[in-house]
Amino acid sequence: MNYLIVTNNNLVAKQHKNIRFVTGTVDSVLTEARDLLHRGYGLISHPLPASLKLFYSPYRSILMKAGYGNPDAFQVEVMENSIRLHRKHLEERGTDCRHDGDYQYLDLELLKAYDSLISGGEAHEVGIG
Repeated sequence: MNYLIVTNNNLVAKQHKNIRFVTGTVDSVLTEARDLLHRGYGLISHPLPASLKLFYSPYRSILMKAGYGNPDAFQVEVMENSIRLHRKHLEERGTDCRHDGDYQYLDLELLKAYDSLISGGEAHEVGIG
């Protein structure tokens, strides 16, 4: 599978290939993933975190499929809604930088759910539709 991991997590960048490393915040990662959707990539992992607590993490990794074709309207809508929801949560509370190492590790561990896809399995849109 031709994939790309959009991330701002150094641990993910060190342990995976096909990385689009984004210097900056989770908002920057989400924005880059949205821009890639418009350039023919598709979402494999959902752009929102696995739990409410992880909304405040300073790290996010999003798995995308290369060569997806024309932008999928539903995926673009999911991405735009995810960006809005992320920004809303940050306005209410802000990013939790006190536990950086833990958040980096959790982000890396969540990608392990996709290891079979990354290592050559068949790609399916997971959690998108």
